[in-house]
Amino acid sequence: TIIGRTVALKILDPGAEKRARKKNKNLKLRETFMQEARNLGRLQPINARERTLAERVAQVYEANIDERTGLMYIAQEFVEGETLANVLRSTSKKFFKPDSEHITREILIGLQYAHSKRVIHGDLSIHNIMLTGSKGWFKDY
Repeated sequence: TIIGRTVALKILDPGAEKRARKKNKNLKLRETFMQEARNLGRLQPINARERTLAERVAQVYEANIDERTGLMYIAQEFVEGETLANVLRSTSKKFFKPDSEHITREILIGLQYAHSKRVIHGDLSIHNIMLTGSKGWFKDY
């Protein structure tokens, strides 16, 4: 970004809906994308207690439609780490019981925070959980 912040940028493929319609699939991708952006916006912490809980959820910085191109995008906190899927697939990394319990606890705290804001993760999987150090992060709501 202009201010030197690294972000994760999610952009809706502008031709995806058109291609889906050609295959007789009525996907409302633009509506789904906008709903995801609104849900992410609701996860922004408003006080110190919420900030502690929200540490497990990648924060959104901006969600908008570019006026010039019409592209819809979500600019979100970039979380450096590995997906839980990659960690589990790796033969060089073994989970010990204390590690798995801690990671599970972190994931549940993040889910509890999202649910307290009436946001349900629509695509919860090991591919959408990032591990960085001792924290589990959620992405792609």
